[in-house]
Amino acid sequence: MTHDEFSEKKGGAFTNELSLVHRLILDAHPAIYRTVKYGYPFYCMKKNLFYLDVQKDRPLLALVYAYKMTDVIELLDFTGRTQIGHYFIDNLNDMKLAEVGLLIDTAVQFDLGRKR
Repeated sequence: MTHDEFSEKKGGAFTNELSLVHRLILDAHPAIYRTVKYGYPFYCMKKNLFYLDVQKDRPLLALVYAYKMTDVIELLDFTGRTQIGHYFIDNLNDMKLAEVGLLIDTAVQFDLGRKR
């Protein structure tokens, strides 16, 4: 499933937000690649970093090992989860785009610091 197919299927009114965050993730580091797992677009390097989804009519960026990223943990919603933090990407403005960039950079640095 391509990003465009996912966006059409799940994104609906949020195609622009999903596409923008998709591009920001891929541009964050040359080793990031996109794959499909469990029907969702996952972005990986050494391990899974992120996935995109739309839940309860809100698009989101999910950080897979967010519980270990203490610098950004306050930006994330962990409702019903212990490890994966969600950041809702609807109504993107300059502040939210800066936070998305911070989340992406934090996850990339976390992954680069891990041992295989």
